[in-house]
Amino acid sequence: MQTVVTPEEQKKVLELEKMKRSLELQLQEMARKVEEQKQQIAMAMRDPLTGLRNREGVADQINTLLKKETKGTFFIMDMDNFKCVNDTYGHVEGDRVLVRFSSALR
Repeated sequence: MQTVVTPEEQKKVLELEKMKRSLELQLQEMARKVEEQKQQIAMAMRDPLTGLRNREGVADQINTLLKKETKGTFFIMDMDNFKCVNDTYGHVEGDRVLVRFSSALR
């Protein structure tokens, strides 16, 4: 037995295939945007130079631990007068010092 497809049915199939492809593209775009937002949120939580958590990142981690009722330890430090390192040796060298120091903390 052979199936006969009318031109009208064939047209509907083509329309459905177009709709399916359109939805697939929309889903891909939405997934890309979600991933992009996740990356932006992660970047907002860390210092771009050192990779250490910034104030926002520390606050987020504290809130997470409080919600889970989990214990944790935080080390918060302020490098007073670091401006003089930048002024004396330049910002490039100051950045190197910060990167090396942050690596030692890990």
